[in-house]
Amino acid sequence: MHIENKQKEDERYLKLIDELQDQNAILNERLDKKDERIIELEDRCAELRNKLDEANTNLAKATLLKCTRLSCDRRKPPLGYTELSPEEMIAEGLMNNQE
Repeated sequence: MHIENKQKEDERYLKLIDELQDQNAILNERLDKKDERIIELEDRCAELRNKLDEANTNLAKATLLKCTRLSCDRRKPPLGYTELSPEEMIAEGLMNNQE
């Protein structure tokens, strides 16, 4: 009788262990899927951050190159601005450092 009870108890524990292992496998699978999704979202955020940086850079360039005098020969800034540094432009007389 004692041996039978011990066997039944062992069977219950083995069944419980199997159930817990199954639950653990399911939870690990869900965790792996969530980790993959987090990585995808982090990659997307990095991509969007890079696009925003590029857009901000282009806006800054456009702001610097914006002409304040239209239809005249005294265009400011001059067209060659992107090819020369401000110091080079001043040296060549293309930009007045007082304005």
